[in-house]
Amino acid sequence: MWHAREISESRRGQLVIINGLPLWRMTESEFGVLLRTGPRTTDLRADDLRYEGTPYGFESKGKPPKKPMMLASAMRGRKLTFRMTIDQSPAPADWPRVVKDPPRGGGAVGVLFGLNRLIGYGGIKHGVPAITIGYALTVADGRARLSQILRDGEYNLELRSLGEAAVPERTGKRAMEVTVDPGTVTVTLDGKRVSLPWKPEGDTAEGFAGFVFSGLGYAVIDKPTITVR
Repeated sequence: MWHAREISESRRGQLVIINGLPLWRMTESEFGVLLRTGPRTTDLRADDLRYEGTPYGFESKGKPPKKPMMLASAMRGRKLTFRMTIDQSPAPADWPRVVKDPPRGGGAVGVLFGLNRLIGYGGIKHGVPAITIGYALTVADGRARLSQILRDGEYNLELRSLGEAAVPERTGKRAMEVTVDPGTVTVTLDGKRVSLPWKPEGDTAEGFAGFVFSGLGYAVIDKPTITVR
């Protein structure tokens, strides 16, 4: 059942339609990272996205996933409002896993904006400075984090922190809203609102929007919407 709901790790650009919103998977496969939907009403349509990041490597504790799991929409703008329900509880008992460690929740979950130059062209270029391909606002471990997304000439991705603020931390379903305006990104979670200053680099303020998971643990984005204001 769950394997039929996987958002393919075999090739970049896999399309799903979540809550009526077309989304394309933009991150290539990585061992230990699972991305699926909930129950599907058609081959492509579902209401939610489900993620688990598990440790990889042969060390006793392993390492967290290297890449953020990014899904981009065709929505584009400078002023955006995202609404969704998130859940960072541990994975359900019937969730197929790739490691024997006990399941855990707490995967980072959030939104993407200012996305540009998502797909790199040409071969690997060593020593080329990293470029900005977008921004992310994620929630995990009681913190809201604003990050710049960088990609270097070897196609490595990095979330570089631009600031963070405390937000309520708990498991279970929670309503989350993120508003993006020139100069400020605001997140409302469990009724608490926090704002982070945002100064886009160059002309990167306007771009495509989407959703993101990262780090260790299980997380769900349910019934997401994006509004361009």
